[in-house]
Amino acid sequence: MSSGTPQAGGGRSDSLSDAARRRLQECFQQASLRMAQENYDYAAELFTTCVAGDPGNTAYVQSFLANLKKKYRDNKKGSALAAVQGMRHIASMKKAAKSQDWPGVIRAGLEMLKLNPWHISTLEEMANACRQMGHNDVRLIYLKMAQEARPTDPAVNKLLAEAYADLGEYDQAIQCWQLVLKAKPNDEEAQKAIAKLTVERTIHRGGYTDPSRAGRKEVPVAPAVTAPAAPSAGEATRAASPEATLLAEIRRDPSNIAKYIQLSEHYIGEGNFDKARDILQRALQVSNNDPDVADRLTDVELRSLRRRIQDLQGKGEAAAGEVAQLEKQLVDKEIELFRRRVERFPGHAAFHFELALRYKQAGRWSEAITEFQKARNDPRHRAACLLELGQCFQAIKQSKLAMQHYAEALKEIGDRDVESQKLGRYLAGKLALEMGDLNTAEEHLTALAAIDFGYRDVSDLLQQITARRESGS
Repeated sequence: MSSGTPQAGGGRSDSLSDAARRRLQECFQQASLRMAQENYDYAAELFTTCVAGDPGNTAYVQSFLANLKKKYRDNKKGSALAAVQGMRHIASMKKAAKSQDWPGVIRAGLEMLKLNPWHISTLEEMANACRQMGHNDVRLIYLKMAQEARPTDPAVNKLLAEAYADLGEYDQAIQCWQLVLKAKPNDEEAQKAIAKLTVERTIHRGGYTDPSRAGRKEVPVAPAVTAPAAPSAGEATRAASPEATLLAEIRRDPSNIAKYIQLSEHYIGEGNFDKARDILQRALQVSNNDPDVADRLTDVELRSLRRRIQDLQGKGEAAAGEVAQLEKQLVDKEIELFRRRVERFPGHAAFHFELALRYKQAGRWSEAITEFQKARNDPRHRAACLLELGQCFQAIKQSKLAMQHYAEALKEIGDRDVESQKLGRYLAGKLALEMGDLNTAEEHLTALAAIDFGYRDVSDLLQQITARRESGS
């Protein structure tokens, strides 16, 4: 069994500078937002950056895998082309493992998991890399993912049992070894491991050794003023549960912000946004208003608003007024979040772009134009910014400026981005028709019809052009 221990700070790397950690947190917030919007591919790229930058961060890894499970609808096999497309990533991973380049194993493994998050050998290699780096909590996450794909596989359950044992989670380790025995009834290693773990569990529960060895079950201590209240008797008996463990760790060290964040992520995963908000408010006090914690708190408030809106939308017209009010609160809260980020990172084009989108949604056209103009210098956002700027200028009746931006956008949009091509042609064609420029309108709308004749009302617009030509208007 491994003897590695997780790094301090909830599995986060202590070698990261504060600036680097802030950048990763900003990236994580962006990724979480994209995941909530079901933009899984973009979210996967952002989560990859987070995990590669801080491979011991459990929240990053859990979100990375959760996003991919949603992308592939939990099909347990990923992309149909994963075996072919992933060959080079597997080769890179093996090469890195051979040279003991453990971060390299993680980076190559992440690329393979984006194709198939249930790829057993990749998950096992990444778990081993985490063990070598001392990221045992994350090691467990990868192996649990492998078990999802093959619940009865004795090799997977053996590795998972060892990971649980290294964390002092004896019951879970024994359960995994029992699964090994179920698949291989005469497995001598499994029998010996179960006997040994049973003794260790008895010693641990009896308090005959230092309970801190296990890293999970803690001796109750009185809570500090800024820490959450002590768990109930029921919580104390469920020492293996994430909530009880994290509460105990927070009571032991109320200044460890990472534990508050981990607990908030646990509550978010359960959909308990009230508890997540409460724990982050405590973290905000303890951290002296750390901006990363403030952003997380705002994110929880946004999630809560979205769920309330979703619940009300099922109630029909009777709740329409309340839904509209909550949607306005949602946009205002998002504006607050991204404005704060723009102030902290004025050179970050993605934050200007996101803030501009919220201003546009709120009908604050001048502010949206200013932010889109700041973001368009980044090549990754230029085409989208030009399209958005065209719509903003059109909204304030600046038709010539709008048309100019649509034309520039169409030059920037790549051939593979078919949806943006269609939108650009549609917006330019419809505006040209409104301006009475039938030739330009026909050029754009005909090109659009050649790509997708059923796009919105393009067929009606083409008929309008024909009718106006015939009438001479």
